[in-house]
Amino acid sequence: MIERLLSPLWFKKVRGEFSLTALAYNIKRAITLVGVPGLIKAVRA
Repeated sequence: MIERLLSPLWFKKVRGEFSLTALAYNIKRAITLVGVPGLIKAVRA
């Protein structure tokens, strides 16, 4: 168990999963703040 937790591959998987979670959270916040049309406009700009 300890070896698995300390392996570099495990850290990469967790980092990727956390990055996706953070991205989803930030997109949800942006939609709440500016709405979908405002977000689309900002992405296209």
